[in-house]
Amino acid sequence: MGHVGVALAKAPRMRKKSAGRTTREAPMVIREARSDDARSLAELVTQLEHPATPAEIQQRLAVLPLGSVLVAETDTEIVGCLTLHVTPVLHRAGPVGRITMLIVREDMRGQGIGQALVEAAKQRFKLRGCVLAEVTSNLRLKPAHAFYERLGFRKTSWRFGKQLDA
Repeated sequence: MGHVGVALAKAPRMRKKSAGRTTREAPMVIREARSDDARSLAELVTQLEHPATPAEIQQRLAVLPLGSVLVAETDTEIVGCLTLHVTPVLHRAGPVGRITMLIVREDMRGQGIGQALVEAAKQRFKLRGCVLAEVTSNLRLKPAHAFYERLGFRKTSWRFGKQLDA
């Protein structure tokens, strides 16, 4: 079972980068991911060094809550993806919204796609009553950390991870 594709926001028109060529601008839409996006999503997730097949992505989409995976699409081509989660917590007056993954296709970076995806996530968080938006990012992704700081996110805590045996 896939996710319903509801258009969430229209973002700026995007221009695909190419070596020495001018390309036309294409409109971009931020929407919920669908199961038929699996091939593009697998390619994006693999860029984060988390290899996945389209079948694996379809399985993951099927169990994630509706609306927790957003894609940026231009001309029927997926160019970015963001995953989000809303977590009720005891220590705050409302839930916390967390961005757990953001990836923009390498040849499309620097055009506002990531920022548009983050803005769409923040809108979702506000609608769900979140009092804080936070993002998780691998320590090795220094350019991503600078990107989030440019968007107003600040380092506020540490997150520790431990691989669990199957």
